[in-house]
Amino acid sequence: MSAPSIKNRLPIRVAIASTNGQDINEHFGHAAEFHIFDFLDNGSPMHVEARENPPWCGDAELQANASEPFEKTVAVLSDCQVVLASRFGPCAAQALSSHSIDFFEVDGPAGPAFERLSKYFKVSV
Repeated sequence: MSAPSIKNRLPIRVAIASTNGQDINEHFGHAAEFHIFDFLDNGSPMHVEARENPPWCGDAELQANASEPFEKTVAVLSDCQVVLASRFGPCAAQALSSHSIDFFEVDGPAGPAFERLSKYFKVSV
């Protein structure tokens, strides 16, 4: 995938599936919260907030009553341009893609992932 031309839309809002806000360590469908970061003009990420999320995977009642898989999660992340998680299943990938949200599988500390992401979007760090 070629780098999107979103430099004119700074800050770039990124959500990470994380239990602590420092590590990308949650499967998208299991994440109970997402930490939201804005990439500023200088390329540095700034933590904005943690958002609660209803984990979809493993919740039989939620799965049975959902008209579209992950609709609540996508609504929670609707203002984000990018989501980072340790894993995305096919339903999650389709839901994010249909809302023009880029997503990348990353597992580990957020810092190095943010550096790679800023290079991807050609934002200086």
